[in-house]
Amino acid sequence: MTLLNKLLIVAGMILFILTFIMGCEHGKKSVKCPVITTDTITHVDTVEYHIKDTVKFYVKVPGTIIYVKVPVLPTKEDTARILKDFYALHPYSRSWHDKNVEISLNDTLTQNNYLHNDFSYKILRPETTVINTTDNSISYEHFIQLGLGVPFSNVKYTSLEANYIFPKGNLGAFYMPEIKSFGAKVGVTIIKFKTKK
Repeated sequence: MTLLNKLLIVAGMILFILTFIMGCEHGKKSVKCPVITTDTITHVDTVEYHIKDTVKFYVKVPGTIIYVKVPVLPTKEDTARILKDFYALHPYSRSWHDKNVEISLNDTLTQNNYLHNDFSYKILRPETTVINTTDNSISYEHFIQLGLGVPFSNVKYTSLEANYIFPKGNLGAFYMPEIKSFGAKVGVTIIKFKTKK
């Protein structure tokens, strides 16, 4: 191997290292990463929900009956008054709320039993939805590579290479200082490996 060939190999290696370093620095400034846009949507539920005892999944479980001592009724008028109150409709309305929910319950009692009830609630706490959108409109599928090929058996056949890479394959050229010859390369893509984003 002549001195000129050794100098060309060393110059090629230095050029390769400098190209790698400059390419990394250039890539930091020129390669645009996908832009992620975040939108936060706050939604307040304005619907008031009603659950009535007529729905099929309403379950009424009777409680334990507790009998108390009944006072002696002195006249028939008291019996009539008690029966009138027994068959009367007794509506009850209850409501309570906190910062998350507002609840109202309407019951009607008659003959020691529920005639119907209406359970209503309204959600006061706002729902927050975060939507992240990634802009992948810019992609990099074409590359130019510079390389150095060094055979292990005989380093004097070291070659300098330049390759153009595209999705379907690659085109390249190389120079071998030992034989002072240029060459060309071509390749096609046969397998693509899936990359998770």
